[in-house]
Amino acid sequence: MVGEASRLDTKAAYHHSRTAGHLYQAVLRAQLTARLGVGWGPVTHGTAEVVGNSRRLRRVFSKRSDAIAHQLYRAGLEGPRAAQAACLASRDPKTHIDADELQRRWRAEATAAKVDPDTVVAEALGRASPPVEDEQALTERLLGPSGLTEQRTWFGYDDLLQAVCTHLPAGAPADALTVERLAARVLAHPDTIPLDDSDGQPRWTTRDLLEVEQQALATADRLHHSPAAPVDPLLVEYALRVHGLAGEQADLVRALTLHPGRLSVVVGPAGAGKTAALAAARTAWGHDDQLVLGCATAALAAQQLGQAAGITSTTVAAILRGLQDPRPSGWLPPGGVLVVDEAGMVGTRDLATLLAAAEQQHSRLVLVGDPAQLPEIDAGGLFGHLARHPDAALADNRRQQTDWERDALAALRAGRTGPALGAYL
Repeated sequence: MVGEASRLDTKAAYHHSRTAGHLYQAVLRAQLTARLGVGWGPVTHGTAEVVGNSRRLRRVFSKRSDAIAHQLYRAGLEGPRAAQAACLASRDPKTHIDADELQRRWRAEATAAKVDPDTVVAEALGRASPPVEDEQALTERLLGPSGLTEQRTWFGYDDLLQAVCTHLPAGAPADALTVERLAARVLAHPDTIPLDDSDGQPRWTTRDLLEVEQQALATADRLHHSPAAPVDPLLVEYALRVHGLAGEQADLVRALTLHPGRLSVVVGPAGAGKTAALAAARTAWGHDDQLVLGCATAALAAQQLGQAAGITSTTVAAILRGLQDPRPSGWLPPGGVLVVDEAGMVGTRDLATLLAAAEQQHSRLVLVGDPAQLPEIDAGGLFGHLARHPDAALADNRRQQTDWERDALAALRAGRTGPALGAYL
């Protein structure tokens, strides 16, 4: 209004800035390939390296990265927020430098690093011609397991545009109209499933992921109702006495070992004593001549499961690789027990594979985790859905010794970060 200070609302521009960056990089690759024959490495997070540029040369010209790293080192900080602050703190004021002067500086820096600029240019040019993209193949790749729902269960229009830019062959013809046309092709495909957009934000998922979820839930239901021979109750009580467990930990051990089905879902926050309970269950299973093996997403977590619970363990990735081997992997023995620790971090597709393998091998599968802790890296939600009705749960925090810290961690787990951080402050 007249007489009042105002400014442009930049929220929308900020929201679309990442998409604009992906589009810029795709167009830049297309133009450099078409005009100069520049070749490209794999596209990662929207960007790709020029083929022919050595790692040493990239290191010489990574001044901003070095400046940010130095600022973080001086401040003794780490993490994305700290990196953002360091980026602003270490940024020099912008000045105009003549193009000829800039090229002179670049040549001098390369020469000082014992890199011949002319050789670099010669090795980078004329190496490639613009690739021809098969639009059908691109669409199928985006709607497949390594596409739009590889790491997310749904996608918005900006996510789609970014994915098109990333999955286009590096250097393929690209401009805004081409990218939008390819995005429209994906949205029109029958394997693209619209989701609820009552909040005004259109979202979609893929038929591929929906089918994986549906098959996994059906398999989980069959495993729940598939009879497994329970452990002798006397062996269970013996294991509880040996490990000195009582209360909800003892209830968990009984639930795991006496459960009639071949799938057990256990929920418990960090510090609730899950590992001690698993150690006792391991004792009971072992005395009943059942082979017990374990896995976790991280190698360190698998190692800790092995050391603390006495369960021979490996990573989830190692088990999945073994399942692809035509020879018996040994990690899912018929009639044995597989314990998946930190199951809340296992992606839906991987967890679905473990469920199917357990059914095929007639194994007992024990999923242990907490959907309120670290989420899956890949598209997830399956464990969280199964954990809505767990077979056993732990609630008591046995790790923290003071009431205020137990309360603070419970608040943090429930998403009430203000009271939690306030208590620690």
